[in-house]
Amino acid sequence: MIDNIDKRIILELQEDGRSSYKAIAKKLGLSTPTVFRRVQRLIKERVVKITAIPDPYKIGHLTVASIGITADLKKIDGLVKKLSIFPDIHLMAFTYGRYDIVCWVQTTSAENLNILVRKIGKLEAVKTMETIIWSQLTKRTYGWLSQSEVE
Repeated sequence: MIDNIDKRIILELQEDGRSSYKAIAKKLGLSTPTVFRRVQRLIKERVVKITAIPDPYKIGHLTVASIGITADLKKIDGLVKKLSIFPDIHLMAFTYGRYDIVCWVQTTSAENLNILVRKIGKLEAVKTMETIIWSQLTKRTYGWLSQSEVE
């Protein structure tokens, strides 16, 4: 379980994953070894992963879309395993509401998106799909923890 100090460290890393432990420690009023140990524990426990997150458009993924899928619920686990194999699917979640699964997809072209959509549509458990192509990315945050969650 993470505490308030861990949350404050995570917020700093979300802002800049390359911040030094010393800079984080100074900003939060902690010792550098404390920040180091906590970050290492958070990584080891898979609470956080420090990585580079490129802008999809700037790396040539010019077609970004969401795909909502309605599925045969008896076969949904197998469907998720099959969808997980597609490298152009970067995020996938079970959802409540209109769709059973929503995928965030990035491809290098509309043609490649069309190929992917056709492949997904052929999977046995897929009942219906709706593809929503993003025209412009207007807000993107790099973390899931917000300032309001820190005491």
